[in-house]
This record gives sequence, C-alpha cells and structure tokens, in this order.
Amino acid sequence: MADTDEVLSVYLETGSYQETANRLGLGYEAVRKRVRRNLPPGSSTLLGADRDIKLQWLRTPKEGPSSDEIAEQIVSALKGFRPPAALKMAVKGDKDLLGIWPLADLHMGMRAWGAETGGPDWDIKIATQAYQEGLSEVTSMTPKVKFGVVLVAGDLSHADNYHQTTTNPATHHIVDVDGRYPKMVDSSFAIVLYAVHRAKERAENVLVVLIPGNHDGATMVGVRLALRVYFRNDKTVTVEKSPAPYWWYEWGKCMFGCTHGDKLRMKGLPGYMADVMSEMWGRTKYRYAFTGHFHRKLVESHPGVTVEILPTPVAPDSFASSHGYNAPRILETKVYHKERGLRHTPTVIL
Repeated sequence: MADTDEVLSVYLETGSYQETANRLGLGYEAVRKRVRRNLPPGSSTLLGADRDIKLQWLRTPKEGPSSDEIAEQIVSALKGFRPPAALKMAVKGDKDLLGIWPLADLHMGMRAWGAETGGPDWDIKIATQAYQEGLSEVTSMTPKVKFGVVLVAGDLSHADNYHQTTTNPATHHIVDVDGRYPKMVDSSFAIVLYAVHRAKERAENVLVVLIPGNHDGATMVGVRLALRVYFRNDKTVTVEKSPAPYWWYEWGKCMFGCTHGDKLRMKGLPGYMADVMSEMWGRTKYRYAFTGHFHRKLVESHPGVTVEILPTPVAPDSFASSHGYNAPRILETKVYHKERGLRHTPTVIL
C-alpha cells in the first residue's frame, strides 16, 4: 500500500482525490482522509525537482460572513429583479386542496465533471436552467389549490462558507464548488424565489419553509432573511420564521412533518412525530413525513404515517459517483385533499 508521502505527492501533482485514488489503487475516502490529516487546509506548497515538499505557507482563513451580511448580499444582488414574464398571479384554487413543491438537496454551487462522475457536467448555470425548466413543467401539471407550500428540505447550497466546506465544524468536508461563496448564496436564493413564483401560479396563498441540512446551516439563515424582506409586502406569501430543523403542519385531516434526515432518519421519524405533536396526531387521519439527505426516492408505510425520502434533481458529484450513489433525478409536486389525503403527485424526471 502507498505510504503517506506518496499519496501527498500524487495529490499535489493532480489536485484530485479521485485521480490520486485511481493511480495508487486506493479508495476515494482513504485518500481524502490521509490528505486532510497531513496537508493543512489553506496551504501553498513548494515542491523540489524530486517532488519533495521544500516549503509550505499556511494561510489563516478569515471568518465567514454573518447571516446579516449574507442577506444583504442577496438583497443587493436582486435589486431590480423581475419574475419571468410568463409568471402570473394564481386564479382561485380548490378550497379543499393543498399543494407541496418539495425542493430537497438542490446543492446549488456544486460542480461536477461528467467524464469523472459518469453523469452530466454540472455547475450553477446548468443547475439553474435544469431546475427552472423542471419546476415550470411540473407546475403546469399541478391543479390549482387553495394553499401551497414550497418545502426546502435541506442542502439548498453545496458549501456553507468561503472555505468550500459543509456546515458541521467536527467534519467540515471539503466539497467541489462552482465559484465563490456569494455566488452560491445568490443562486440558492434565486432558485427558491423562482419556485415561489411558480407556486403562485397554482396556489392562492404560499408558505415558504426552509429546513437546514448538513451542507447549508448558515446559508439557510441568510436566504430565509432575504426572502422575508423580499415578500414583506406580499400578503399571499408567508416565509416561515423558525430556524428549527423540523416542520409540522395540519390541513384538515392531513398532518405533515419534515426534517432533512442527516440526524433523525426515516425509521425514527414516525415515533418522534407522534410524541412531540401528539395533539395534532390525534386530530388527523392521514399523516405524511418527509426527509431528504439520501438523494433517492423511497416510500415506507409505518403504523399511522407514510414516510418518504424525497428525490433530488441534482447530478452526482465525484463523492457520490465514487460511492455508487445514483438514482433518477426528479422534481415533483404533491396535492392533498383535506378529507381524503394524497390525490396527485405530478412528476418530472430530468
């Protein structure tokens, strides 16, 4: 097996965990962990002719922007923004219907090279176009409803700071990104804004719910603040203020719950739902719980509740492809009747 010096040498030459793993016959995770343990983040390295490390400069990273600064960046970037001309105010919807526009694991700002991943090339521009086209198509298939929910189920952005890492300070996984952090924040805000305007074509009133994931804890705070500012004078749109990792809602005989799924998994969600929301549970007959995180669609029936891992429309990145994570890329809406539960699930495969 290759020693650490050899792994570092090949990584410094290629700049790629996957290429280093391929050359040395190692696993992707083994290379990533060994490089992160032995090559400090934010370092610049001078190699000699023999590829030995001669000098190394370490840069002390600056603190990332505060949530207020993120919100200011978004609002500034969207001055003069106008919805696409095709967007119109919703006509009167069916008083008994609620529609959900799930947005799970969009990972705005993720960058992928198709030759490496086996999937499509991916960046902010490609993602934005794909998501907008998918949202437009699936909304056109959705009946008019009294109430709509744009449910952002976590991992809206791919990285959560200027250092290209995820949220958890214990791990801070370095991820492949397209451009600078403010660019990721801007595109994250813009795609949620687009989804809200699309939902308004079919719903008289819209609730926007943003649940943090393991990639976007700080980003989600800023996006939530910016959306509240943007829709502050729109009486048809309400942006949920709570930063909690759980969302609960009651619609007639229907109960809904959602969390990202990186902490409480789908098998533990039914019991937790019945425990913390026992009164709502007792009043309802049809109960639905959603998670994201796993980038695949999976539906399980549990006593008293249907639990679903929501699908994602994002392409696989190098990490996902190297681990064999692959599933159809899907955008969908869900339509529920107050008295009869789930009625429609319009679906678009990207």
